Amino acid sequence: MQTVPVSRVNSVLFLGFLICTALYFAKSFLIPFVVALLLAMLVLPLCNKFEGWGIKRGLSIFLCILLILAVVAGIFGVFTAQVVSFNEELPKMKSQMQEVLYKVQQWIEVQFKIPPQEQESFLEENTASSAKDAGKIAKQIVSGAIGGLTTFLLILVYIFFFLFYREKYEVFFMKIRGENNAGEIKDVLNKIAKVAIKYIGGRFVAILILAVLNSVGLLIIGVKYAILLGCLAALFTFIPYVGTIIGGVFAAGTALVTKSPGAALAVIGMLAFIQLVDDYFIEPYIVGGQVNLSPLAIIVILVIGGLLWGVAGMILFIPLLGIAKVIFDHVPTLQPYGYLIGDDKKEEGNSFKQKIKNWFQKRKQAA
Repeated sequence: MQTVPVSRVNSVLFLGFLICTALYFAKSFLIPFVVALLLAMLVLPLCNKFEGWGIKRGLSIFLCILLILAVVAGIFGVFTAQVVSFNEELPKMKSQMQEVLYKVQQWIEVQFKIPPQEQESFLEENTASSAKDAGKIAKQIVSGAIGGLTTFLLILVYIFFFLFYREKYEVFFMKIRGENNAGEIKDVLNKIAKVAIKYIGGRFVAILILAVLNSVGLLIIGVKYAILLGCLAALFTFIPYVGTIIGGVFAAGTALVTKSPGAALAVIGMLAFIQLVDDYFIEPYIVGGQVNLSPLAIIVILVIGGLLWGVAGMILFIPLLGIAKVIFDHVPTLQPYGYLIGDDKKEEGNSFKQKIKNWFQKRKQAA
């Protein structure tokens, strides 16, 4: 059996360490850069179509950026409208919350022998200490909002230049690999662009499935605003793990206020079960399948992404690994790595999207 030299193993480990270190310390620059790159690849077909209609490149890119802004504004508008709707219900929910707190106080008094007066004094002390930090928290929120807006504008600038100079990047890779490989380079770049489009499409399908599961579960439990809360929790899952907690807090809190503690516990259990389905089926097989990655590779890269880039890494490292696989498959010395992280059982005709198309075609023929 052929043995691998120790020096080669050490070189690979050292290279991996350098890459992880660079990714960690450069994340403030790389995260908006990667987001812009993926969004640029997503709107590239639309930009090409605009240019095919005779619209100049600069204006075509501007229209694509306007579309991105419209989508973001639409999501923000829907979220704001729902917040206003909740705000109108706050007086009623506040009275219900007081009833719940009264029952909790009684339960604590019976179980732990703590009088309601001591409970209230404890809450007042903690509220007072929290109020002192309110100014700091407000400053952090304002600075975070300004930083987020700056990053968003930077992403839009990146998108513009990625699309405007796209042929230049193609020529750059041709100069590296040689003009004799021009056809192969174009093929690789096209596949990389498809990875971004398919991944975002896979995430959209996953969010739809989760929205249905969440809404049905909340309706069965009898929670008020079940469809709204189910869709909200599904949208938050775009942020893996953390998003589920945020969505769960909204749903469980509403169940606690409008129904009972038992309903809130049922909501938590239901969302925990759906989270398991998301982690071990939806995320690996539906989202991962769109980028032709194995379920194990998806789970591992989620952990690595979370360690290096936090929540952003959990979202971005999956398409980045899909892009890496495309490159591995076209470099002979790296093909074993592409095979290792790939889903070799997936065939083009058996993709999730194709199965849905086949199902509708069969129903149409039967009708």
